[in-house]
Amino acid sequence: MRLLTFLVFLLLVLKTYSQSTAVPYTLEDRDRMIRLEEKFDGLDDRFESIDAKFEAINARFEAIDVKFEAIDVKFEAIDVKFESQQRQLDDIKSLFYWGFGIMISLSLFTMGYMVWDRRTALRPVQDERRTLSEKYENLIRALKELASTDERLAQVLKKFNIL
Repeated sequence: MRLLTFLVFLLLVLKTYSQSTAVPYTLEDRDRMIRLEEKFDGLDDRFESIDAKFEAINARFEAIDVKFEAIDVKFEAIDVKFESQQRQLDDIKSLFYWGFGIMISLSLFTMGYMVWDRRTALRPVQDERRTLSEKYENLIRALKELASTDERLAQVLKKFNIL
């Protein structure tokens, strides 16, 4: 506690000492301040010219931004045109798919019809061949039976390898 009071007392003494010393402001200090003010005034002019240059640069950038926006509008128009052309191509593709599908279906139908027609056209011929075959077999049987009684007929049938 004593230490704390000692430190507080010491601080109070040092504070009053620091306030008692005066800072002298001489004529030389005044001249120096005037020169600094003149330099700062010159810097203000320079800053104004730099600001003007930056404003010119900003104006150029704004002009470039306007050009970019115009280019963006053109790209959007191209995108719209491309999308419409893409839709047209998709429509043409689907048309070709449908066309090829119909052509393949018609080809398969035609081949099926040909197979069915061939079978239908051959059926009467097969029936006729079957009847002729039966008639031929009956004729051969009849000739063999007749050859058993007629000798001349038996010789003719042997000559043609029927007996």
